[in-house]
Amino acid sequence: MLKYKLEHFFSLQEKHNIELVKCQLETEGLNEREALENGWLLSADKWYQCRSVRIVLRKFNVQPTYFNVQFTKERASYIIDIYNKYVEYKGFRSIDSDVYYEDERTEYLILKDEGHPVAFTKFQHYTGLDSSKTEGLESQLNAWNFHKPKLALGKKMIAHEAQYAITLGLDHLYIGEGCELGSMYKADLPGFEWWTGSEWSDDKETYKNLCIRESNIRTIYELADIFNA
Repeated sequence: MLKYKLEHFFSLQEKHNIELVKCQLETEGLNEREALENGWLLSADKWYQCRSVRIVLRKFNVQPTYFNVQFTKERASYIIDIYNKYVEYKGFRSIDSDVYYEDERTEYLILKDEGHPVAFTKFQHYTGLDSSKTEGLESQLNAWNFHKPKLALGKKMIAHEAQYAITLGLDHLYIGEGCELGSMYKADLPGFEWWTGSEWSDDKETYKNLCIRESNIRTIYELADIFNA
């Protein structure tokens, strides 16, 4: 059974009624597969509760497109180069520290086009009661360099990720958080499920509405309205 504690780190009551709470997972004797199945993910060395998204692999019927794919435990310099080009093309701020952090859980899938690395997925392996066996897999981060934008490699990578999870004998592939407009596409993947905070749901409409709402919030007044709804 999972154990966790709550940290009440920010509250407002004079002009707004908002309570922000951190959930901290107890890691002693932790069954990581159970944590994954209850909406927890790991970033660097910290577990966090979130609107996790996963693919039910028996429902994922997309076959990988042929590309030269390799797996490696080492982060080559071209991975950071691909990531920087991805961030620049998308207009994102480079705030994802996960691309720089790696440990014994880390594994990279590298996709090559005409012999050149053009995309990568950073996997994170999770264990269960048997700490020597992978019992959960998260596609924590993927990026490509948009050298040929029409290839839409981001979506093609997911098929390779799912195929890898299947070879590991897993039932699910976890694909990170589901928040804001950038996560809308996940709802259209076969086998899509998202963590509501109490259960896994395949309700695409509600999920997409949450993503849209999050990207539209601009003020603390709007956030307070949502909190108190």
